Amino acid sequence: MDMLNQTSRVKARGNGTHKNGKESQTAPIILKGSNTRLEQQFLELRIQELELLNTPETTIKAVLADIYKISEELHMHLQGGPLAEASLQSKKDGGGIVISGESQRQKRIKEILDRIIRETSLYEEFVRNSNYLNLDAILNEASDDDEEELQGFGNLGGGGNSEMDSASDIHREDTLSQTSLMSGHQYGHIGVTSLPSSPLSALSFRSAEPTHRLRPHPLSHVGPGSVASSSAITGRHSRTSSISFSVSGINNLSDSHSPGPGAGAEPWETFRWTPLLKLSDQLFSDDIKASSGLGTCIAVSNIIAVGTSRGSILVYSTTQTLMGIFGNPQYALEHGSVCSIAISSDNTYMVAGHSLGSVIVWNISKPNAPSRIIPPIAKDVAISGRKLGHIRGSSVLNVGFVGIKRAEVVSADDQGMSFHHLLYKVMMVNAVETTRLLGKYPTPKFQRGYEVRGALGAPRQSTVFGMGVLPYGQIPHPADNAGLVALLTPFKMLIVCVKPQPQTLFKFVRPKELQSREGESSAVISGNLAWFPAAKSQRGQGQDNEVVETNPMLAFSWNRHLYIFQVLKSSGQSQDSGSMHLSPDRKAMPEANGKNPKLDFVKIGDWICREGIVGIQWVRPQILLLLTNTEDIIVFDPKLMCETERCSGRSLQIVYHDWFRDVAKVHRPPAAIASVDAKPIMGDMSYNNSWRVHKGKLFVLGVRRIQVGTILNWTDRILALVKSGDFLEGIALATLFYTGKSVQAAVVGLPEDESTRKQVVGEKIYELLTASLNYTFNPERMMDVDADAAAGGVGAGTVLFHDLAIQAIETCLSIDNQGFLFEDVYDRYAEASTLVRGIFLQSLEGYILQDRLTEMPPQVMQAFVKYYSDRGMYKALELCICHTPCHVLEMDQIVDLCQKHQLYNGLIYVWNKTISDYVSPVVELLRVIKTILKDRQLTGEHEENGDDQDQPNSYKDESALSRAIMEDKPAQPERLSNQEVVQKLYGYLADSLLGKSYIDGTKLEDAEAVAAKVSLYSFIFSGRCVMWPSVGGQLILTRDADNADDAEPTYPYLKLFLKHDSEEFLK
Repeated sequence: MDMLNQTSRVKARGNGTHKNGKESQTAPIILKGSNTRLEQQFLELRIQELELLNTPETTIKAVLADIYKISEELHMHLQGGPLAEASLQSKKDGGGIVISGESQRQKRIKEILDRIIRETSLYEEFVRNSNYLNLDAILNEASDDDEEELQGFGNLGGGGNSEMDSASDIHREDTLSQTSLMSGHQYGHIGVTSLPSSPLSALSFRSAEPTHRLRPHPLSHVGPGSVASSSAITGRHSRTSSISFSVSGINNLSDSHSPGPGAGAEPWETFRWTPLLKLSDQLFSDDIKASSGLGTCIAVSNIIAVGTSRGSILVYSTTQTLMGIFGNPQYALEHGSVCSIAISSDNTYMVAGHSLGSVIVWNISKPNAPSRIIPPIAKDVAISGRKLGHIRGSSVLNVGFVGIKRAEVVSADDQGMSFHHLLYKVMMVNAVETTRLLGKYPTPKFQRGYEVRGALGAPRQSTVFGMGVLPYGQIPHPADNAGLVALLTPFKMLIVCVKPQPQTLFKFVRPKELQSREGESSAVISGNLAWFPAAKSQRGQGQDNEVVETNPMLAFSWNRHLYIFQVLKSSGQSQDSGSMHLSPDRKAMPEANGKNPKLDFVKIGDWICREGIVGIQWVRPQILLLLTNTEDIIVFDPKLMCETERCSGRSLQIVYHDWFRDVAKVHRPPAAIASVDAKPIMGDMSYNNSWRVHKGKLFVLGVRRIQVGTILNWTDRILALVKSGDFLEGIALATLFYTGKSVQAAVVGLPEDESTRKQVVGEKIYELLTASLNYTFNPERMMDVDADAAAGGVGAGTVLFHDLAIQAIETCLSIDNQGFLFEDVYDRYAEASTLVRGIFLQSLEGYILQDRLTEMPPQVMQAFVKYYSDRGMYKALELCICHTPCHVLEMDQIVDLCQKHQLYNGLIYVWNKTISDYVSPVVELLRVIKTILKDRQLTGEHEENGDDQDQPNSYKDESALSRAIMEDKPAQPERLSNQEVVQKLYGYLADSLLGKSYIDGTKLEDAEAVAAKVSLYSFIFSGRCVMWPSVGGQLILTRDADNADDAEPTYPYLKLFLKHDSEEFLK
């Protein structure tokens, strides 16, 4: 249609620029109703917005360069060029439209320039953001906006409720007032008037408060009901990101896209929603409502077709231009409203099912008259068997083309009937051959007495919840030649092939055990199904690139229960117990011959949703979308059979119908129907034909507008966080993508192969960390830290450096790159200032205690030890020493420090683990015991003499402490008493002799345990004093070396232990 219009415009332009075989030099080029050369060039250069996201950056830049040239030329003409210097006489263009000289031509030039500016602004936005994570400018921009964001924070809970607030203003009466021609069926949006504003979550407060907005937020998967794997952040409302990527089928940005609910996306959102404004403004205008009615169903391919309540179909191109209105108001009386639409695979024909039983086929290029009308038949004709077709008054809820041909159509109605229609011509006369695929016509009244009747005498009638034709996929599959059609009723799911002749290939009966589950109603109130064709995908990159082919898959549901099957080429083995080969008349079918398809239908799995499922759509083989009866959209993983994400669709105001309102009453057991206390059960609303997926995008028909949803990929989610200033949360989310602990990789557009995923995300993590460091160590932030230090407190600047250190450590450990942490991150902290370096060093403590820092450079550990010792944090330092790899520790520094400050756990760890020395702690124990025995001796002498002037060391220490307190001096850290030291060292001796590690109580290796015992026994039971260490050590004495008369006894160390506390020693 567009090509025809463009051709006609070109011809009109040719008529206006040539006269008598010569080119007219004075005729105005810019005319109302025709196109100029420059405008035509501009239109040819424009990139369809549906393809913009997939267009390479170099192509967009080349298009921009050409458009800039056109813009310069137009500006030249606007300033007095030949286009503006044409004759000022009033002339007529080829269409007879009068134009009025220079002012009108200049106005036209300006209009084209305005369009060019709007178009180039979109392309420039894509070019600026083609490298998603080059973030230095974004971070600094977010910093500049802090004050502005704080000023507007108070209004977030009021006027900033975006799409949800706009939905809240729409009343149900508005919707129902337009339903005069809906055949008595209810139409509208559930719960439009009761959409509460979501409360602000903790995350939004963090985004607005500079002290907290930069802290990392864990976005871990916590189960169903979460968005981006965290339900705690689903209610957040914050400022919309200024970066937006349009994803809908829109060509003119000014007409179709505007900032607002669809313009930006938050990282915890599953979809980015973009309203088709130009299309919606026309579709829901008063003129269209008056002539064609309200939108009832939608179909999407390379065109967008919307059925209406007055029997018409409005078809739009991807530029949101109306291509034609198919049908007229008279159709509402003859055929009823449009219930379903399907578009042929070559986008040339479409078929529509109507509420009075008609099936109409249209040639899209000829909107004035239908290509074929398959009328309904009267009930008596159907009962007599003279003709097959839908009974007049039944609603044709499902239609579709079979294969690539436009001559085969299938349809199904709400009365449980399904047909295959073969369209052909006989002697230039249109004809239709109809074959019944499913269902029975109503039984005549005079025959009902012979049939089994329910408690109330009502016949048991069926319906078709859904019907789907398997489309052709990216790769050929044996099922393509069969023309598979899936049919879902309240009792069973059938797969029928229509080639070479209609026959039932597979039957799956609804399991009876579902009815006995707790809380499960025996009545089926909803059902849906959807096909996904055979496809191929790539796993890995480069030489490891692997092409994976998937088989066709069918997803269908009854109430809350979802089932997924795949179609395989027959392996020659027996069919699954649930499958059954039947002929259309329900009789046993003979073995399949060579002409019939040989396919196996294998169950992948089943799943139970919390709510009823009212819609199913495939996005990719790894992504299935489910719509619940509470209007939540679930992103489902068919491979893992689990829900990955969930978001609310209430603000979309999806159009629904009540085609199945009575299905629960009809299909309830007779006992339940006869029961007086039985509660009335209503069928779920039908949303089947109100949403469609095309090329990975979800198109939703709403009460007020049509919107396009795209699942946010991983870069979108990270960028949204960074753009809002939460760059640490962006790093945390990227880390979860790297480790695979967030939502499934396929959902966010990441490779499924682990190594490829880590390579792709790892590169972006380094960019994020580098950009974050550049942002944080900006001179302005350094001034904030200096101000905090001068004030003697902890402010926003200090918190920023601390949070970045924590996130950098966590991320580097997660990606297993401690080199970047200590070579890049630590160097930036160390070079900044003493305070900033201390922030980083203190942030290491928790990770050291978790034994996660295994590659800390010795110089960093030395700085860590010095920092903690200078501040008297000895207990924390001792714990960290015991969790540090031995090769990182500086032996002399640690031993001197531990001996000076009685850090005996650290001493034991260093001696044992570094040089496998189990004797030195015992030597230290002997020194303490000697001091205790000497104190005992002095105490005994003073008691005999009645003199208490010379007090033992422990009392002197307590007196010194008391004096320090009285003099208001900073007291030294509390020291262990000698008795406490002895108990600690006795514990070490006991563990070592039992073959256990004193530090953590774990068993030592056999060889190490034997060596420890041998060295300890050899030392303790030595007959004389020994030199320790054996090389370069000193003689370990048990008596006072200054007293020559006090000679060392035999077995000196054993006797010393027994003299001190024989009971404790012998334990």
